[in-house]
Amino acid sequence: PAMLRALRQGYDDGQYDTTLLALFEAPLLVLDDLGAEYRRSDGDGLTSWAAEQIYMVVAERESAGKEMVVTSNDLERVGERVLDRLLATRTGFSLHLKLHGPSYRSGRTGDGS
Repeated sequence: PAMLRALRQGYDDGQYDTTLLALFEAPLLVLDDLGAEYRRSDGDGLTSWAAEQIYMVVAERESAGKEMVVTSNDLERVGERVLDRLLATRTGFSLHLKLHGPSYRSGRTGDGS
């Protein structure tokens, strides 16, 4: 959500292209809790603008071989196009680690307890 907020603000302050370029070129980009932006959408999932912004950043970084760290509780929510790029093991772009255990914030285990 913070990345999308910065991009939206870029329309107002004229920094959209600069912000987008910084996201493309950062040596390492961390997208924490990817999918959380759904909570700020129009009710039908991720807005098309937000989905396009996320796709552009992920696709550009994958194409350029730039490193990213992505955390998510549910990668399925990011959409097929983004998910395909994030899971691009055919290009050696990704390493997937699934961590099991209770939530750090709530203590819930994910199985309803």
